[in-house]
Amino acid sequence: MFFAREQSTVKKEFSELWNKLFVIYSDFQKILSEKNLAYEGMAYRLAAEKMSDAEFINTIKEKYFVFAGFYALSASEEKIIHALRDKSRAELFWDSDEYYFNNPTHEAGHFLRSNSLISGNNFNWNENNLSEAKKNIRIIGIPLQVGQAKAAGMITKNIFKENLPGIAEERTAIVLPDERMLLPVLHSLPPETQRFNITMGYPVSQSPLFSLMEALFNLHKHGKGEKDKLLFYHRDVKEILLHPFITSLDKDDTGKLFHEIEKVEYVYVPASVLVDINAPAYRKIIFRQDNSIENIFSSLTSLLELLLLNTETAESFSSLDVECIAGFYSRLTRLREIVARRMPQIESGTLWNLILEDIGALKIPFSGEPLNGLQVMGFLETRALDFENVILLNLNEGTPPSSSRHGSFIPFVLRKSFGLPVFTEQDAISSYHFYRLLQRAKNIYLLYDTEVKKLATGEKSRFILQLTHELKDKANITEELITTPVHLRDVEPIVVKKDTDVMKLLDRFFKADDKANASNSFSTSKLLCYINCPLQFYFRYVAGLKQAEDMTDEIDEKTFGTLLHESMKSLYGGIKILDEKIIAQLKEEVSKTVSGVFAAEIPQKAATLYGKNLLMKRAVEELTAKILDADIKQVPIEILFLEKNIYTPFSVSEKKNVTLYGIIDRADKINGVSRVVDYKSGRVNSLKYKDVEELFTGTEKKELFQLMFYVLLFASVSGGELPAAGIYVLREIAGGAQYLNDSSLPLAEDKVSEFKSRLSQLIAEITDSRIPFAQTEDIDRCTYCEFKDICMR
Repeated sequence: MFFAREQSTVKKEFSELWNKLFVIYSDFQKILSEKNLAYEGMAYRLAAEKMSDAEFINTIKEKYFVFAGFYALSASEEKIIHALRDKSRAELFWDSDEYYFNNPTHEAGHFLRSNSLISGNNFNWNENNLSEAKKNIRIIGIPLQVGQAKAAGMITKNIFKENLPGIAEERTAIVLPDERMLLPVLHSLPPETQRFNITMGYPVSQSPLFSLMEALFNLHKHGKGEKDKLLFYHRDVKEILLHPFITSLDKDDTGKLFHEIEKVEYVYVPASVLVDINAPAYRKIIFRQDNSIENIFSSLTSLLELLLLNTETAESFSSLDVECIAGFYSRLTRLREIVARRMPQIESGTLWNLILEDIGALKIPFSGEPLNGLQVMGFLETRALDFENVILLNLNEGTPPSSSRHGSFIPFVLRKSFGLPVFTEQDAISSYHFYRLLQRAKNIYLLYDTEVKKLATGEKSRFILQLTHELKDKANITEELITTPVHLRDVEPIVVKKDTDVMKLLDRFFKADDKANASNSFSTSKLLCYINCPLQFYFRYVAGLKQAEDMTDEIDEKTFGTLLHESMKSLYGGIKILDEKIIAQLKEEVSKTVSGVFAAEIPQKAATLYGKNLLMKRAVEELTAKILDADIKQVPIEILFLEKNIYTPFSVSEKKNVTLYGIIDRADKINGVSRVVDYKSGRVNSLKYKDVEELFTGTEKKELFQLMFYVLLFASVSGGELPAAGIYVLREIAGGAQYLNDSSLPLAEDKVSEFKSRLSQLIAEITDSRIPFAQTEDIDRCTYCEFKDICMR
C-alpha cells in the first residue's frame, strides 16, 4: 500500500502535489465557466451532461446527425451519441473488417468490440476484405530516409506506367508516419506526376528558420558578461554567420567577419568586435548587448522583417522558406502580446524555450485539390479513406506504433485503474488505422529503414511482423532488401620516388650553418616521423601538407606541455644556482608566474578561464610546484640553460652535411655532473634499451631517442662534454628524475658514438635518391595519422 508505512520525501511530495491538483482543477473550471470558455475535454463533458436536459434536447429537435467512420470514442462522446440515437436524432456508420473485429485478441478491433453503441443490427460495413480480397504486399527494407523516398518515387513511377494516365494518381496514396519525410518524398516524385495533393502540414521544426532560432538561443545562452563587456562563444557566432539565411543578407560581410574570428582565434568574441557604428544592420540586430525580454522580441521581429524583405530579391529562399518566416512572424507577434499581458517578468531563458516550443509546433499548410491527383498524407489523415495503391514509408518500430511514453502527471497504474487511456490504447488506435488503410487496398508497399543509428536499430515495425504471420496464406507477400552495392577497389601501395622534383624539395636540408632554421634542419620530431612511416615524413615535411586545424576553446595536450615548459623557464630564468632558500621563494610565485604565462601564450583562453581550462591551469601550477619539490632534494643545482634552441652541423658523409636542431628543456649540473633534463607530461613506457637499433625501428621508445639526440646537441655547445640524460615524468614526479638506462652518470662515449653512427645512416637513407618514400608496413601506425585518408588505410 502507498501509505502503509512512513512516507518518504518523494511520497510526501507526490501526495502534496495531488492534494493541490483537484483544487487547481476546480478553480480553473470555475474561471473558464465565468468567462464562457472551455477546453476540449471540458466542452465534451458539458455536452454529455446536457444530453439529459429535456430543454436542451428540444433546441436540436430539428437536427439530424450522422456519425461515420469513428473508432475510439471517449466516455463523453459515447454518452452524447447514445442520447441522440435513443431519441432517433442520429445514425451511425462504422467501418471494420471481420479479420480483426472477430478476433478477441487483435488490438485493431479493441475499441469496436468494447463499444456499447455497436450491436448486430446497426453494424454497417463490417466486411471481410483482409482475408478474402486479393492483395499484393511488398515489404522493402532500405537504408536511410532518403533511400526510402527514392524508392517511393520509383514505385510511384512504375504504378503510373502500368495504369492509364491520371487514373493511377487518384487511386494511389503515399503515407508518411514521420512528417520529416515530406520534402525528400516530394523531391523524389517522378516527372509523370501531373497532380498531387498534400494533406499534412510542413513542420517548421525541420526548416532552416528553426535552426537559426536555435543558433540565436545558443548565442545568448552561452554568452558571458554584461552590456559593454558581453562576450559571445565563437562556435555560436560562426554557426550564425554560416547560416544560409544570414549569408543571404550580406555574404561579403559574413565571410569577412568569420575569417577575422578565425585569424584572431577568439574563444569568446567581444560584442565590440561584432557591433560598431559602421556594422551592417543584421549584426546590430543579432548581436545586441541588451538581453531583456522586450529586446529579444524586438530583435527577432526586426530580423524576420529583414529576412522577409530580402526574400524578394535573394534566390536562396524558396516559397516554403517565405511561408515559414511569415508564419513564425505572426506567431511571434501573438506570443509577444501574451507575454506582455500575462508574464511581464518572465526570465529570458524561459522565454527562449517558449519561442522554440512555439515555432517547433508550427506547421505550414499546403494548398491542393483533395479530390484529384496523387495523395501525400500523414498516417492519421488516411482515416475513412480507401486507395487501391498504398505506399507506406518509415514503418519502423516506434514510428508506428508510436513510443509507449505517455506525457502525463498521472502515473500509468492510476490511469489503468481508473480507465483512463494508456499506451496500449494508443497502440490499438495505431493498429486500427494501419489495418483499416490496408483492408481495401490491392497493392501495398511497406517500406522501413534498415540503417542502424543512435537509438534506432533498423528494426521493422511489429505491425509488419504481425501482418506477415497472419496473412502469409491469404495474401501474396514478398520481402526484399535494397542496398547500394559496395565496390571495394584494390588499394595500390603509395610509393614516392625521389625524382628531380622531390630531390629539389629535399635540397633545403643541406643549407649552410648560417642559414639554418627549424624548417631546414633535422629535429627529433622529423626523424621519428620518418621512422614511424617514410611516406608520412614526405607528406608532412617534404610536400608540406597540413591538416586544417579547427580552433578549439580547450587547452590540448601539446599546449599544456608548452605552458608547463614556459612556466618553468619563467621561474628559473636568470637564476644561476638553486638552493633551498631560492626554491622556497619561487614556490610563493608559482601561481602568479603561471597566470602570466597563460596570459602571454593563450590570451584568448586565459581571459575567460573556465571548466577544463581552469583545471589545466591548476594542473600546471601543481606540477610546477612538484618540480620545485623534486629539485629541493638535490640542491645546490647549477642552471646551465633553459629552453635553449640549438643548431649543430652533422656530417652524414664526406659530401653531405646537414643541421640538427632541438630545444633542450633544461641543462644543469649537480655535484659536478652535467645533465640534460626533459619534462614529460604524458606516459613514458621505459627508459631502458638493449641496443641502439631499438631506437630506430619504431617509436615505442621515442623518449629515449630524444634524450640521445639531446646529448649530441649538448655536446656540440659544451666542447664535447657528455652529460647524463634524464626525464621528469610529471605523473611520477615525486620520485625525481628518471635516467636513461637508470644511470645518473654521463653517457658512455661508445654509446653516443653508436647512436651517432646509426643516426647518420638514417639521415643518409632519407636523403638518398635511390630509396623512395614508402608506406609503413605496420598498419596500426596509421590509426591516428592525419594522412590515412590519402593512403586509404
